[in-house]
Amino acid sequence: MIPAPLRLCFIFAAMLSMAGAAQSQSLSFSGDTANQPLTIEAQNGIEWLRDTRIYVARGNAKVNRGDLAIRADILTARYRETPAKQTEIYQIEAVGRVVVTSPSQTARGEKLLYNMDQAYITLHGGRVEFKTKGQVLTANESLSYWPDKQTAIAKGRARVNRAGRVLTADTLTALFDDAGDGNITLKQAFAEGDVQIRTDGETAFGDTGQYDTRTDTATLTGDVRLVRGDDQLRGAHAEVDFGTGISRLLARKGSGRVQGIFTPKPQSKLKKE
Repeated sequence: MIPAPLRLCFIFAAMLSMAGAAQSQSLSFSGDTANQPLTIEAQNGIEWLRDTRIYVARGNAKVNRGDLAIRADILTARYRETPAKQTEIYQIEAVGRVVVTSPSQTARGEKLLYNMDQAYITLHGGRVEFKTKGQVLTANESLSYWPDKQTAIAKGRARVNRAGRVLTADTLTALFDDAGDGNITLKQAFAEGDVQIRTDGETAFGDTGQYDTRTDTATLTGDVRLVRGDDQLRGAHAEVDFGTGISRLLARKGSGRVQGIFTPKPQSKLKKE
């Protein structure tokens, strides 16, 4: 005889399998899994709250559908009945050590909201991370991802690290492209608030910024500074070409000036070099 908590998990999975074809959205970062079953399992069993139409899985809980899996301490699945009297999951919430995985992407956080109708995932509750092949996007407050649009918005000293370029800002909007091998790659990043773009030898600062991976160039506006060692350039607009190493700094239209501050090295250091 199957122990009660495990038996409940088995029955629940079977119910969701029958409803899988009715799902309007795919529970997947990529690909169409609408006709695949959605299953939930947990070590400490599943509660079925009929009046509120909620299932709660506790203890190393897991929900998976196709190639995507969500793991957490507690998982809550909200459902509704379709006109055909089938069970249709439309929202999943997770709390505690949340990890979302697909073959090419991983997301981590303390809390998760997955709205299947609107096809977006939000992670929050402390430091969050979204990792794909070739880049890592992190934030201290929240990270929302729209798989269909291949767009992510990260808030709270958000940071994206790709190919030695590190872009940090209060808010980052990242646009991805299909790499053609099941992976996605960063196409553009738009930054707002205390923007920093850092490479091995140079750091650029501004109020807003944009980085384009296809041309390996960045544009910054506002209180702009380009810093290399003890030297820096100041202006209101900067265009940085990381490939050629050429930076162009401009003043505000109609007023202002561009300033360069160059700090000489001590004579003792020059002799040693």
